[in-house]
Amino acid sequence: MENSVLKFAELFIKTGSVFASADGSIDARERLFVSNFIEALTKESIIEISGKEILLTLQPDLDFAKLIAETNEFLSQCDNKEKETATTMLNVFIEELISSDGIIHENEEKMYNQWKEEFLKNK
Repeated sequence: MENSVLKFAELFIKTGSVFASADGSIDARERLFVSNFIEALTKESIIEISGKEILLTLQPDLDFAKLIAETNEFLSQCDNKEKETATTMLNVFIEELISSDGIIHENEEKMYNQWKEEFLKNK
């Protein structure tokens, strides 16, 4: 269980990096949103990560296709209830992240719609 929780936390960080950089730059509010999320995970002792590592996680070099593949890989190891919970949590995270800078860029919206098509198609 602990390993899957860590993998889920890592997936959130990767998802945050990909979506925060979708508009070509990572806004300070987006960085703060992901940083606060990571901080909440560390306070709950879900993951251990330093401030320097938080900054390194938000690099706009992650690929959306790779994120989709990694999300599918993670979900393939979950039962149906866990999949539903995980996709719901990721969906809310993405919605809040792309709204955090006050502007939903067309690239963010396009990626989000593709993400929803891939992971929420049965909802």
